[in-house]
Amino acid sequence: MALPTLLALEDCADYSKTVEPFLPQLYSLPEKLLDVVANRQSLSSLYIETNPLVSGFAISVFLGAVFLVASEINRNYSQVDRFWSLLPTFYIAHFDLWARLAGVPSQRIDAALLFSTIWSVSWFEPREDAYWRPPPDHADQWSFC
Repeated sequence: MALPTLLALEDCADYSKTVEPFLPQLYSLPEKLLDVVANRQSLSSLYIETNPLVSGFAISVFLGAVFLVASEINRNYSQVDRFWSLLPTFYIAHFDLWARLAGVPSQRIDAALLFSTIWSVSWFEPREDAYWRPPPDHADQWSFC
């Protein structure tokens, strides 16, 4: 099972019950991704079988590498700052997709995704270079709030 069995509310904050048992999935994920590329396993079955926190860690490692390469190419070392308003929505969408594919009730995650999407859109600047120009000195979006 990709989710831990928790019997008490306190168990939700226990690292040894919620994260630690699934760390081997993170270590074996690159090998399993190679199996997907070699058509020995389907991506959807790997996605469902992997704990969503573990796949979220893997996404973070991948994005960290992308931001590192982009910052070296552009000589702008705050590449992640350009995406900070979108990343929460991407991660919530990841958890929502996993819940739907795994058959886990997702109504609360749907609500979180809706509000996060509204929040991300409120920060979005509909210009072609909005995410590729230097960041502003101050946040004008507070007037929206």
